[in-house]
Amino acid sequence: MTTAARRLFVVALVIAEISSSLEVTMVYTALPSLTRAFHDPGGVGWIITACLLVSAAAAALCGRLGDLYGHRRLLLIVLAVTASGSFVSASSRSLPGIIAGASLQGSCGAILPLCLALIRQHAEPSRVPTTVGIVLAAATGSAAVGLALGGLLVD
Repeated sequence: MTTAARRLFVVALVIAEISSSLEVTMVYTALPSLTRAFHDPGGVGWIITACLLVSAAAAALCGRLGDLYGHRRLLLIVLAVTASGSFVSASSRSLPGIIAGASLQGSCGAILPLCLALIRQHAEPSRVPTTVGIVLAAATGSAAVGLALGGLLVD
């Protein structure tokens, strides 16, 4: 890979991972507002529960499916499913609709394992630790930003 291609590769993976972290963390700041809006704390709790359940299953399942059908292809599919979940959640006016959207958004749990697999496949062996560190730093940093950004959006 050329230097420019290597940089684009890392930037694409960082953007994918940032979207994943933002999907999950922004929801946490909206929980009090959603509880006030729907008057159902148990139902609102299912937003996070559905997202995390699907996230855990997606990480395991999509890792294996990526091995079978290609990690890049599966990463693009997961990003599309995650984006559709965001659309469903944003456009829904009912709690079940938001929970359904959060379930689709939960597929973002597969993004990090797929990114790490792509790094192992395409990065030079000497650059794998650094590239993994960059992607993980982006995930951690965007999780913190997601909490602040989610608070701003809810306010």
